[in-house]
Amino acid sequence: SGYVASVASSFGSQALVDRTTGTAIGDMDEHGGLAAAFDDTTDQAQTSSAAAASSSVNSANPSYIGKDWGSGNVKYITGFKYWSSNNDGTHESGNNDNTDNAFILLGHTENVPASATLLGTFDGVNFRTFNTEHSKLDFTRGTAYRYHWVKVLPGYITLRRSFCAELRFYEDPETTSVSATGTLIQAANTVTGTRTEVGG
Repeated sequence: SGYVASVASSFGSQALVDRTTGTAIGDMDEHGGLAAAFDDTTDQAQTSSAAAASSSVNSANPSYIGKDWGSGNVKYITGFKYWSSNNDGTHESGNNDNTDNAFILLGHTENVPASATLLGTFDGVNFRTFNTEHSKLDFTRGTAYRYHWVKVLPGYITLRRSFCAELRFYEDPETTSVSATGTLIQAANTVTGTRTEVGG
């Protein structure tokens, strides 16, 4: 006989992912660069924030910013907080205060945001408010992925920059437990023989 093992997974309460976990990814790599979105500074000008290239983002051309959690690592991301720049909002178009703007949470097994899985949408966002925390923490837990992004999707057609002063991801942490039942029997090895003493 041997041990019978069972594996069970459980999920804890939603928790903030440490900002230093993983590697920043996406195309918002100008001005302060991708690292600026994960430097724990929520109050930043657009020149210090993570930014997309000039005249690159509109309703047909979104921008992306997120994290690669690393080889062999996956997370169940169920929310995020996104801070706009303190002097130019999330998208620099002066007319981009309509309700067609959206943040979209994506996940993928590869670093290809354009083909990633939609995990949730946070729409009706005013992209012209300054130093604003845009928070969405109630996405339904789905599949765990190595790569996650927030897609910045303006509702405005004019090509402009997008900005991210700070981005924080929230996860439902998974705990795996293993239990074993039964009895492990080991055979005993017995050695017998005869000892002969030789005298001289």
